[in-house]
Amino acid sequence: MPATLYYAVLSSGSANVIAAYRAGILGSKLTAQQVDITTKTILSGPDAGKDYFAVNSRGNVPAIVLENGDCLTENSATLQWIVDNAVTSVGPKIGTQERLALQTKLSYISSELHGVIHDLFNPATTDPVRKYLTDKLKLKLQYVNDQELADGRAYWIGNEYTVADSYLYFVLAFYRIHWNRNLPVPDPQDLPGRLERFTFIKEAHSLMEAQTNPETVTLYYNPLSSGIANVDLASKRVLTGPLKGSDYLPINPKGNVPALVFSDGTVVNQNAATLQWILDNAQGQCLGPANGIEERYVLQSKLSYTSSELHGVLHDLFSPATSVEAKAYLLAKLKVKLQFLNDVEFRDGRKYWVGMEFSVADAYLYFILFAIGLVGLELAEFKNLKVYFEALNDLDFVQEALAFVAQHKA
Repeated sequence: MPATLYYAVLSSGSANVIAAYRAGILGSKLTAQQVDITTKTILSGPDAGKDYFAVNSRGNVPAIVLENGDCLTENSATLQWIVDNAVTSVGPKIGTQERLALQTKLSYISSELHGVIHDLFNPATTDPVRKYLTDKLKLKLQYVNDQELADGRAYWIGNEYTVADSYLYFVLAFYRIHWNRNLPVPDPQDLPGRLERFTFIKEAHSLMEAQTNPETVTLYYNPLSSGIANVDLASKRVLTGPLKGSDYLPINPKGNVPALVFSDGTVVNQNAATLQWILDNAQGQCLGPANGIEERYVLQSKLSYTSSELHGVLHDLFSPATSVEAKAYLLAKLKVKLQFLNDVEFRDGRKYWVGMEFSVADAYLYFILFAIGLVGLELAEFKNLKVYFEALNDLDFVQEALAFVAQHKA
C-alpha cells in the first residue's frame, strides 16, 4: 500500500504535492488527500468525511502516513521523505554535502519564514503583532534576495529543481497573496513567477484544484448491462435523470453502455476504462490497487479477460441477430472460459478476485455470473464460482446497488 499525504491547498502541504508530483510518485508510492484545516475534516480520497485528528492527533498539515502507520509531520521531514522515494530526482542523496545544504535551506524556511507567514494569516493576530511579523519577514526575505539569489541562479540548490524550491515557492507565493501579489522587497529573480511556468507546477495545481472542485461525471447504464442515468438500448433513449427522454446518441455516438460523460462532453466507455476511473476517483472505499504498482497491472489483466473472453461472448448471445448455430458455438466457448475460472482462478476458494478486498474486477465478474443464467447456463455447474458469486451477493453494498438500479428503472 502507498503512503498517504494529507494536505490543504492554502498551506505548505501544497509544496509537498508539487514536489511529489515532480518526483513521479503521486498515485503510486504516495496518494494525496485534501484536508479542511478549519474543521479538521478529510475532504477527498477514501477517507473523505472522516475526522482528521484520528489520522494526525496534532491536526496540522502536511502529514505523510506511512504503510506501517507512522505519521510524519513538518515539511523538513515530509519533503525529505519525498526526495528519498522519488523516481525523478527532487533533491540530493543522503550522505552528500549537497543533502546537508538542502537540509539547511528547509530548516531556514521552516524557522525563519514559514512560521511568520503562518501567524500573519492567523485572524487572531493583532495589528501591532502583525506589523512586527511583517517587518521580520521583510528582513528575512531581503537576506534571501540579496544573498541567496543574488547571482541569478535558476534554482536555490544546484542546477535542478529540488524540494527546497517547492517550499520557498509556497512562502513567496503566499507572501504575494498577502500583499496583493506585490512583493515590497526586490525580487529580480521572481522565483514564484518563474516556477509557475513549469508544466509540472501547473499540473500539480490542476490536480489540487480537481480535488477541491471535483468534476461532475454522469454514468449511463442499463439494468441488463454491465453499466445515474438509465438508457433503453433498443430505442437509444435516456430513461432517468435530468436528460430523461433525450436521444442518447448525441450524448454517446456509439450508443453503448456503460459510458461516463464528463462536463466538457468527453465520453469514456468500455468497462476496463470506466471501472478504473471509478477506482481512481473513489471516496470512502478502496476499490482496487493504486496506479503504478504491480497489483494494478493484475487488476487490468482481470478486467481485460472479463471484457474479451466473457462479456463479448455474452453480448453476442443476447443479440437477436446471432444465429442458432452461432449461439451454440458461443455458449460452448463461454462454458470453457468459465470452467477455466472455476478450476484455476478460484480453485483456492478465494473471496475476491484480486487481493484481499472487493475491487472493480469483482463488480465486473459479478455481472457476468449474474447474467449467464439468462442465456441458459447454470451457475451450479461451476462450484467455486457459485460460492464466490453468492458471497458477493450477500454483501450489503451489492444489495443496496441492486436496489438502487431497481428503484431507478423507468
